[in-house]
Amino acid sequence: SLPPLLDKVSAQWLHHRESFAPALSDISEQKCKRWRLEVERQEVKRLRWSIDAFGTGFGLAEASTLTMLMDCGLTNGLSHIRLGGCYLGDDGLRPIVASLARVPRLRTLGLAHNGLGDGSIQALAEALSANPGRVLPALQRLWLFGNDISDEGVISLTKLFEAGELPRLAKLGLGANRIGDAGVQALARCGRTALGAVDTLGLRENPRISTAGVDALAAALESGAFASLKTLWLPAAHEWHGGIAAACREREVTLICA
Repeated sequence: SLPPLLDKVSAQWLHHRESFAPALSDISEQKCKRWRLEVERQEVKRLRWSIDAFGTGFGLAEASTLTMLMDCGLTNGLSHIRLGGCYLGDDGLRPIVASLARVPRLRTLGLAHNGLGDGSIQALAEALSANPGRVLPALQRLWLFGNDISDEGVISLTKLFEAGELPRLAKLGLGANRIGDAGVQALARCGRTALGAVDTLGLRENPRISTAGVDALAAALESGAFASLKTLWLPAAHEWHGGIAAACREREVTLICA
């Protein structure tokens, strides 16, 4: 079983939408170190667990505690982190991102509606570049919907993909950001050499994407890019873009414009 206090915390973390701030306030670095010894004794690392903090009041204090748990080696079995709607901002997320090497089995990283900008993408790039191929090797879903990420951030992401990072990524959600044509064109180029496992690409509610960006995606699809793509989300304005519609039909990709 888990160490008693960790069990108390995880019981609230694991059962969705429960308020766990009181339990988290009891955690100290000393307790984490003590837990680590118990974890090594009891092989608690084999446990599979997840965090779904949507609507729980997860804030900066809880983010700091999560980072401490990660740094103490207590999150080896953590498979999903969903922090949607927590509005941590770049500064609040940075310590978590810096410790992602401690969660090798993580399959979902949900960061929608967190007020994140290009600084968070840069922090992710730094974490992955510091340990090539060893950070988030199992990640399948990266949700960044509803943030403040621009073309600069998307271009930073594509450089990571082209370097072979996040090789198992299957779902990439970038809707409702500040992405324009430069970011979409970078994704289109990247899709020719990387992102081969991506089956869902979300770019809806990015009004800065114009015909030029959609043209680049259509050309990429026609050339065989995004080999596994099954669903493509684009802004509603491109519902009648003949090129992307034809490319999606040819590839049997579901096109959703919203």
